[in-house]
Amino acid sequence: VQDTSTVTRVFLADKNNRTVLLERQLDGPWILNNIYLARKSGIDILLETMKNIVPKYPVSKSAHNNVVAQMAAASTKVEIYQEVYRIDLFDRIKLFKHEKLTKTYYVGGATPDNMGTFMVLEGSEVPFVIQLLGLRGYVATRYSTLEKDWRDHSIFKTKLYDIQSVEMEFPTDP
Repeated sequence: VQDTSTVTRVFLADKNNRTVLLERQLDGPWILNNIYLARKSGIDILLETMKNIVPKYPVSKSAHNNVVAQMAAASTKVEIYQEVYRIDLFDRIKLFKHEKLTKTYYVGGATPDNMGTFMVLEGSEVPFVIQLLGLRGYVATRYSTLEKDWRDHSIFKTKLYDIQSVEMEFPTDP
């Protein structure tokens, strides 16, 4: 996903019938399953992951059947919805904005060395090992389908002011 600012919804589902729906509201915050406020740091990490993952190499033919069987038993389906334009002429004239399912992929487990994650795009028959640029490890845990991992855990919300940005007026002596 090149431009994560256009992502409006992310739907995650696993093989245990757990689902998570993350939706961006018009005023900015993300909502979890149409009920809860989503944790901003979790959303930021997910969007960063979707933007920066790159294929490392395709799964070898000898490991293909094993990886596909593992992903059939335990994987997470990821659907990404974005705001796109029906008419987009040279990135200058954009008309008729609408929401569209732009990408669907399946996230499997970690590679045996824990330095990559198995993924496959919907419609593709070849799974790939992917990596996140700048991360030594795997990213499967960033696609959690547990509601508790996405909920905002704030108890009280307060406005914090930067003391330097607040102008103070002091009475002057006559």
